[in-house]
Amino acid sequence: MKRLFYPISACLVLPFAAAAALPSCGGEEASKGAQQENVVMHSPEVFREGSVRLPYEPPAEDAWAQRYIEHLRIGTKDAHHFALERLGELGPEATPFLMDALRKEAGSRSSMGFLVSLCSALSISENSEGSEVLLEILRLNQAPVVRSAAFEAISRLLPEGKELEVLELVSKETEVAPRTAGLQALAFYGNAESIAYLVQGSRDWLNSTAGDVAGESCWKALLLVDQPGAVLALQELEPRLAPFPSLQAYGIRIALGDRDVADNIRPYLDPTAYPSSGTRSLALQMLGELGDWESVLALASTTEVATQLTLIGLLRRDDAVAEGVGLGVLESLADSAEDEDVRFNALLALIERGQKNRLDPFLRLAREFPTGKGSVQAVQVLGKEGVADERTAAILIPRWPFALGEHQSSLLKALTRTGSPEAAKFLLQRVLDKEEDPKVRSVSGTILANFGEQTIPMFRQIWEQNPNLTIAKMVVPGVGRYPENPAAREFLIYLASSPEVDDRVRRATMEKIPQIFRQEGFHILMELSASEPRAEIQSFITGILSEYY
Repeated sequence: MKRLFYPISACLVLPFAAAAALPSCGGEEASKGAQQENVVMHSPEVFREGSVRLPYEPPAEDAWAQRYIEHLRIGTKDAHHFALERLGELGPEATPFLMDALRKEAGSRSSMGFLVSLCSALSISENSEGSEVLLEILRLNQAPVVRSAAFEAISRLLPEGKELEVLELVSKETEVAPRTAGLQALAFYGNAESIAYLVQGSRDWLNSTAGDVAGESCWKALLLVDQPGAVLALQELEPRLAPFPSLQAYGIRIALGDRDVADNIRPYLDPTAYPSSGTRSLALQMLGELGDWESVLALASTTEVATQLTLIGLLRRDDAVAEGVGLGVLESLADSAEDEDVRFNALLALIERGQKNRLDPFLRLAREFPTGKGSVQAVQVLGKEGVADERTAAILIPRWPFALGEHQSSLLKALTRTGSPEAAKFLLQRVLDKEEDPKVRSVSGTILANFGEQTIPMFRQIWEQNPNLTIAKMVVPGVGRYPENPAAREFLIYLASSPEVDDRVRRATMEKIPQIFRQEGFHILMELSASEPRAEIQSFITGILSEYY
């Protein structure tokens, strides 16, 4: 499912702030600035950075990994994240360069941040050959934060044949954070020696009266083991476990194939013996995993919200849906549960089972939004994640003239969930309507991009109606959601390169090219620089290339 973005002018992306802050109005009043919005500005001041740019030297085709490693050391925060992403894309190709950099920096306490970044980059390389240098880092007893990063990288790479060596390093670890990361690596290995170590630590925790933090970390790591050997270990510890940890253990055992445990779990449903609703909810979850629907449905009459939500979640499982389990329970909860979240989740479960008519009452109420009784609450339901009905747009769009203030936000949110062409066209109309509230226009433009690539020509229409920096703040992020679309690419390059476009817009678009186009942004910026006649713009592009590439 696509992530939705709505209202929130803050969605309009920070890099534009720098361009917006430039002297576009010479310090005049805001009203005069607004009058000048559509005046196309061409000024060297827009691209002035305050220092002379050194010539940009692109790396050789086989040296991109080394270039991005350099950015890990000295780059800005944005360039640092960008470099990590690119190194991750290079994968095993980057491993030798990362290993070399780690060895050069090993033992240097002045490079802790750089070492952590190198470990992070190596961890996503998907090449366990780099693990040897991580072990060297751990043997050198680097700062705790570096050791943590090294253990975390090992837990992702899991180099073969190094299990006992990792175990030895973990057993010597005295700091909490790196030890916790190391225990996770042991859990992911799941070999016999690692499990035995985690079991002993868990046993120490259970024997402790004052609370053994290190032992508790062993227990938490033991619950991460995804190997059959964990079943016997958890069975061994079972008699000493408190109710909640015991249920956690049953959950792991069930996942690992030890499914003959329903009789042990059912007693935890008794509220007189186990008053904690969290304990009963977890027990219910375990029985659902086992397909013990009789025990699950036995709690259908509970009024505890946590238990009701767990029950609904179980009845939304594929096996429950396939077997038609608990339909009556869901209908009862959707109609009469006291808690709003319970009613809504039961409603979603029924819609997933094909009962789209369950939305009919909400749609009827929405016809009188926002003045009709219950209409506001109905539209709030229609605007929640998981609720999408093609009828919503046709009902709500005519209600727009009656919606004011926060009701406009609720209506737009509900329209966004529909994903319908009619809703997209309505949002476009809101943006194009110069008489509309500026906040509504901004919000409508921001959420318009949620409707897919069909919005690219819409954003172009928005731009052509009123081509200024304010509109660019809406259009560039929207079109930038679809960088692989040829029309989107063409439009963004036009905004960055055309002499007909305001310099402030060109600058703001250029600054977004690395985030939008990733590695391809390098070629785009190089082409822009080569074809750009103005020296100050060439220098500005050089700055972007130097920062990211």
